[in-house]
Amino acid sequence: MALVLQDQGDDAVAFCEEIDVELVRLIACALAYHTAGAADQADEVLEVLGEKFGGTAAFYMAMNHAWRDENEAAFEWLERAVDGGQEVMGVRTDPFMKGMHDDPRWEPFLMKVGLSNAQVAEIVL
Repeated sequence: MALVLQDQGDDAVAFCEEIDVELVRLIACALAYHTAGAADQADEVLEVLGEKFGGTAAFYMAMNHAWRDENEAAFEWLERAVDGGQEVMGVRTDPFMKGMHDDPRWEPFLMKVGLSNAQVAEIVL
């Protein structure tokens, strides 16, 4: 995924296609194909990811949509993750979610899951 964040889409595609674990391969390849500009392939992989693992990997669907600047879909998948009891603890710092930080729904979502700036500032270690 570092290759995706470094905008090395072609290298990311070559890497992701070799991943053995199907869930991880689908997550990585959807990001990699999008970054490489292969929109049709990215859409196909993301569709398969949603069909096969959407019920248990909603966060990763949200992450992919956020990376594509599809905030509406990303928030829908984040809500599915929360409603399904899936882990979203990393949402606040996930680099693939960075484009959502300016969305007016971001801070209310963080508040809902206990990760708003104010809530995090109150954590005593």
